[in-house]
Amino acid sequence: MIPLALTLLSQFLPSAPSLIGALIGPKAGQVAQDIVSAAETITGVKGDDAVSALKSSPALLAQYQATMASYQLEALKAELAAQTEVIVAETKSESWITRNWRPITMLTFTGLVVMYWIGWTAPNLTKEEVLSLLEIVKYGLSGYVVGRSAEKIAPSIASIFSRK
Repeated sequence: MIPLALTLLSQFLPSAPSLIGALIGPKAGQVAQDIVSAAETITGVKGDDAVSALKSSPALLAQYQATMASYQLEALKAELAAQTEVIVAETKSESWITRNWRPITMLTFTGLVVMYWIGWTAPNLTKEEVLSLLEIVKYGLSGYVVGRSAEKIAPSIASIFSRK
């Protein structure tokens, strides 16, 4: 992301946020504006001079990279929080299908793999497709096992931290 940000800055600095916002969308335009603002804040100069200052000073570039890494971390945290909200909403749902679509999906993929092993499958299924199904099952089941284990031990770990 950092090299892309520098390239973007050096090519379109004054108009980058509005250009990106028009091409990709308002959220992308805001991200571009944040990138430009970070460069200008760190260097203390505006426009193309900010890019020149970053390129000429390893210390400023390192500070800029740290700022961009921090920005990226915050974006990942926000994404994880949004995903968590979706999962919590699904588990609290009153609808049976909403609460159980993930296990049903995993059982379906597992069934497809078992059917392949016993020979009840389409003859035109390639080895890559079969291996892809197996990967889905492997990741799904390992995620389920880890998730259930964490769910079981979470109360005891929480009680350890709450005693302090």
